[in-house]
Amino acid sequence: MLVQITGLSVALVAILIILFVCISENIDLKMEVDELKRQSEIERLNYSSVYRDYVRLLTEPAPPKPVDSDIEEAVHYAMVKAHPDNGGKSEDFVKFRKLYERMK
Repeated sequence: MLVQITGLSVALVAILIILFVCISENIDLKMEVDELKRQSEIERLNYSSVYRDYVRLLTEPAPPKPVDSDIEEAVHYAMVKAHPDNGGKSEDFVKFRKLYERMK
């Protein structure tokens, strides 16, 4: 009888060790899966923030560049010279006036 109890105890201990090993491997695998999920979520958030910044840069208008005063003066001079009262063509005057107004 003692041999049977000892045999059962050894078998029970062996089964408990096997279960412990299986459970610890599953816990390690679960931890690895959780870590991969976390890394995937971080990458997704990084990608989405980069994508949002890219779309924002594409859709927002570029800031106006300052116009050099010499260029502005030259366009004004060309507009005055193209005026019909000064012997210029009205089409040219209109083009220069629109350009001058956009520069302002």
